[in-house]
Amino acid sequence: NKFNGYRNIDIDIEDTLVKVTTDTNTINNRGNLNLKNTTVEGTTKYGVHNGNNSKLTLDSNSVIKADSNYGLYNASNIKLSTGTIQGIFNEGIIELEKDINVTGKTYGNNQIIHNIVNNGTITMNGGTITSTLNAYMIENRGTFNFNEGTLSSVNTAIYNYQGTLNVNGSVIHSTSNTITSYSGTINVNGGTVESTNSTAISGSAGIYVNNGLVTGVTGIDSQNVTVTGGKIEATNVGIVTQNATIKGGEIIGGVTGIQIHNGS
Repeated sequence: NKFNGYRNIDIDIEDTLVKVTTDTNTINNRGNLNLKNTTVEGTTKYGVHNGNNSKLTLDSNSVIKADSNYGLYNASNIKLSTGTIQGIFNEGIIELEKDINVTGKTYGNNQIIHNIVNNGTITMNGGTITSTLNAYMIENRGTFNFNEGTLSSVNTAIYNYQGTLNVNGSVIHSTSNTITSYSGTINVNGGTVESTNSTAISGSAGIYVNNGLVTGVTGIDSQNVTVTGGKIEATNVGIVTQNATIKGGEIIGGVTGIQIHNGS
């Protein structure tokens, strides 16, 4: 292959199955890749490795996946509107429209491909992602903007390892901890974050709730919490925190409204 997949050209693939039997990426894209009614299958590497300054489009009948890795690795600036992708690992910029279907999977000895791992910037506009995996759906280490959509999971929906998570008018539901964090910033601007059996938002990130609804057994459990309007409602404790700024809104706890502790 004298081009080695690195020529900046247009590639249209239609009505085709593309796969490999070795431990290599199935498609290394350095051009403009357009998939129509096509399935791309990887093995232990990515289905599509979308490099810098490359474009990717899928129609509604196209699928990108891999046996034991993420279907798509992205380092470019792309917009995905339709199709199905089994696991996205992003280090670039992605805009996800409402009709894209992003799934996760379990393989091997309960190893997990999360729906999305983000080290760059992702903006999700509408749409619904559901998961029954015994792991979080989305790991954010960059900037994740979730606008007017729905996430539903039996486990943690979003793990904010670092960076910024912006929930704008969306609904995020879990039967476990809904949003957990190691660091960073979580902004809830309208919308709903709810947990039926545990804590809605927890961890070490700074939490900012602006006119949203947060509800769970515990509403928020975090070191630093700012509430401006909105409603925090819990069957146990509304807010558990070391530092809080509250300006308007409602804090409702079945047992305690606000529990303040010194971290010891």
